[in-house]
Amino acid sequence: MGILVSFTFLLHNIWIVYIYLELPKRVETSMKIRCLIKKDGDLYIAMSLEFGLAAQADSVEEAQEKLHQQIEEYIQEANEEDVIYREKLLARKGNFSLFILYYFAYGLSKLSIKFRNFRDFIDSAPRSMHHA
Repeated sequence: MGILVSFTFLLHNIWIVYIYLELPKRVETSMKIRCLIKKDGDLYIAMSLEFGLAAQADSVEEAQEKLHQQIEEYIQEANEEDVIYREKLLARKGNFSLFILYYFAYGLSKLSIKFRNFRDFIDSAPRSMHHA
């Protein structure tokens, strides 16, 4: 399975991660898996919204890699099951509180980007516009 990972840094200790996997032909051709990595004390905890899997490590990169391995193994094992059970396994989601944290962080990142772009616009405006 191939992988493409995208990181977004948020809220000092939270990262949103998208893992794109190329899946075996028996399932879908590809899947976007939403993940969240947060710092908890000295550890980083990576969690998958799609499957409810989690991994912890000493660095963001290591936590992401461990979670990626878990996701690949989970999908491989699911593909070895009969069709009905495989579909249930691949449709499994993480707990509700993880979704709340993910979308809260996602929303704040969008506001941060908009505010940063607005601030850049104001800073680059001619002086006469600043006093209007």
